[in-house]
Amino acid sequence: MPQSVPCDAFLGCTCEPGRCGGRGPRARVVTTPLRYLLYQLPGAVIVGLLCWLAWRWGLLGAKLSVSLFLLWIVKDLFLYRYVYHAYESLQPPIGAEALIGLEGRSCEELQPGGPAGYVQVKGERWRARVLDERVGAGDTVLVCDVEEKELLVRGGAGAEDCE
Repeated sequence: MPQSVPCDAFLGCTCEPGRCGGRGPRARVVTTPLRYLLYQLPGAVIVGLLCWLAWRWGLLGAKLSVSLFLLWIVKDLFLYRYVYHAYESLQPPIGAEALIGLEGRSCEELQPGGPAGYVQVKGERWRARVLDERVGAGDTVLVCDVEEKELLVRGGAGAEDCE
């Protein structure tokens, strides 16, 4: 299996060379903690700037300015555990992306590296390719990814894990 390479190291997306799960080479994965951090960053920058200006103009001592800034950061870290639900993505996956992680049945024999065949997932027939080992007709498969409107599946012993 090809080694994964980062598509965008800042946002944590990794892709296998030549494919990014049907989401294109610039696929983005923004996790809830990262989304929270990005929303809190402007406020932290403003508070940091105000603390620095207050110290520079002699309104606050250096220790008090640093303490106020650190208190602001600790406040954000503390509040995360209570407000993280508000920062979770509200858009459920749609189309073939919603099938990732679900089990289905192979409608025909699938060979690795062979032509795409069909599988049935949630009562619908989908074009699919098997990732690593032969899957017989009627075998249980696990949808691991989507690439160009085709499901990438594993069957047999590999059906428990898509890693």
